[in-house]
Amino acid sequence: MAKLNFKSEKGSTIIEFSLTILIFLIIFAAIVQFGYILLANNIVETASFEGARAGSITPDPENAVDVATNAVDDYIVKVLPGWDSGRMSKDISITGITPEDTITVSVSYDVPVMFGNALFPSSGGSFTVGGESTMTLTEKP
Repeated sequence: MAKLNFKSEKGSTIIEFSLTILIFLIIFAAIVQFGYILLANNIVETASFEGARAGSITPDPENAVDVATNAVDDYIVKVLPGWDSGRMSKDISITGITPEDTITVSVSYDVPVMFGNALFPSSGGSFTVGGESTMTLTEKP
């Protein structure tokens, strides 16, 4: 029976480095993905607020939906010009055009997941974040 010789450890350092760097890269990718999801959530919530605010203070309440839509689009383009508008959806509803009626702006965005389903297997390739704001139409002087 041959005796194993453990005195020569050539190559063990590169194997240990390869295994640990892989773990660190996966953790780093998960942190970056989570940060991007939080950023997208914050931007979507703020965009819904900006749309509701613009729609509630417009001098012409009949065009409040158009004003709110433009405000959401302008905010998204101003903050992140590279966003894919095909991943974003808006739903704007208004109960009436008189003061004390409300305007509700809902915005959602499908955040692409890095590395497909490796980090978030149940997501299906994207993670949806959303925001909703409701404001009361104000009386114009």
